[in-house]
Amino acid sequence: MINTNANEKHVIIKKPNQTITITNKNISATQRKAYNVLLHKAQRDLLRDPKQTTFTISIAEVEEKAGIQNTNNKRVREELEALMDIKVKSIRDDKNWDAFVLLSHVGRAGNQLEFDFPGPIKESLLKNNYYTPLDLAIISGLEGKYAVIFYETAIRYEKKQIPELSMDELKDLTGTQKYKDFTHIKERCIEPGIKEVNKKTDVTMDYNLTHTGRKVTSIKFSVKRKPGKVIDVQPSKQQLVEESRNQEVEAENYFNSLSPDERQRIEAAGDKQFIKENPGSDINSDELLTKRLRHGYHIMQCIQELSKQKVLQ
Repeated sequence: MINTNANEKHVIIKKPNQTITITNKNISATQRKAYNVLLHKAQRDLLRDPKQTTFTISIAEVEEKAGIQNTNNKRVREELEALMDIKVKSIRDDKNWDAFVLLSHVGRAGNQLEFDFPGPIKESLLKNNYYTPLDLAIISGLEGKYAVIFYETAIRYEKKQIPELSMDELKDLTGTQKYKDFTHIKERCIEPGIKEVNKKTDVTMDYNLTHTGRKVTSIKFSVKRKPGKVIDVQPSKQQLVEESRNQEVEAENYFNSLSPDERQRIEAAGDKQFIKENPGSDINSDELLTKRLRHGYHIMQCIQELSKQKVLQ
């Protein structure tokens, strides 16, 4: 087993952007966190098997990562069942659109949860396109519903400008249709949400208002990444093991996709490290253990190369 770097404390999920535009006003912060956990698990499973159609995860893992206190799993069931009623709207252009629910199936089997997503969500996970990277360690530390919404929106548009939102669009985003007076939206939604984002996450948000007369007609958010910001959240042992396995699978697939010349380059670098750390070992031995150890060093080289590529991207 190749050990993952103990300093890698974040769980990054590439979340399909359609799942951020949620049109149901009743989704809670806990439900958003739980959904991120399920997406992360499905994304990793699909990396191993692109044909997989249903997914499983331990109830304890959902509780831990979504910040749900153990209540004999009743809370988990209630929160996840509610996701099946939440609609998502994806506008492709002026004439074309899609509408679907966040979660198509969820059930308990012993200490495990079995779940599935509707077609558009699974398709986007498989195609690995238009994703927003989200840090589950940060997400799980946010308490307010609006902080989660604003953080997801901030990261989604980090490399662009967040579109200017009309008041109706802001209400749709935050589920604050019940507030008629903008003062209430500002005091109960915008200010506390942005304050928590700025205090607890790796970005800073601000906003400007546009007035027509005395009436606020639109809002423009801005976002900046905090320089050198690190959220010190210790991963669980289960998380470290899972991330290590995922790294190995990704590296193995990368190794198998290389040309013979590139594979030979990786093997030479891995063998050099193998000899350095195991002096006196016969690198040409036909023993199965030696072959496995050598291959482990080859995969470690792939992990390092993939890591460099991600940084450059």
